[in-house]
Amino acid sequence: MLTTDNAPPLADFSRLSSALNADPMGTPALIQLHRELGPIFQVPTGSDPLVVMIGRDANVFAGRYGTKHFSNQAVYADLVSGLGAGRFVLSLDPPEHTAMRKTMQPGLSRAALEGRYDEMLEIATHEVRGWSVGAATPVLPAMQRVISEQLGQLAGNHSPQAYFADLVQFATVLFTAIADPATHDALEGQRIFAHGHVCSR
Repeated sequence: MLTTDNAPPLADFSRLSSALNADPMGTPALIQLHRELGPIFQVPTGSDPLVVMIGRDANVFAGRYGTKHFSNQAVYADLVSGLGAGRFVLSLDPPEHTAMRKTMQPGLSRAALEGRYDEMLEIATHEVRGWSVGAATPVLPAMQRVISEQLGQLAGNHSPQAYFADLVQFATVLFTAIADPATHDALEGQRIFAHGHVCSR
């Protein structure tokens, strides 16, 4: 338990907030705070500050002892509640997280589609039959709908059509971020410096 005697130094939140506005990933700001405050410091976030562990030693510690001292459950609690999921892979801690990923892996691999090509063709044919004869059909949304239906039914045993617009929005934001050079720069900066581990007390 942290006390005033052993608590890590407190970062200047106004300075950090200003830096995050300039760079949402916050890599340069975290590097500077690491240099000034050391590998462990606090970021004030209201009633309960976040404790930030950053740098090589933090990564070594997290790799060796992370399963004993860190948990994802509190971080993803609101997301799990919003999804209505009792168990969500991101919120699970080892060994349950490892077991869940192992269980999910076959359904998310290319091998899951092997031998099911007739089903894929049937789904595609069903979607194409919904197109209006003689009318122009926009290719991109049509193909997105076919592929999402195939993946949803074959990998998840559930049609995703009720959430099709949400899936398109999610994929668009994701791929836009991936294609953005700023994202690559930020990720490269994190790779070079090493990931910071943020956990609540």
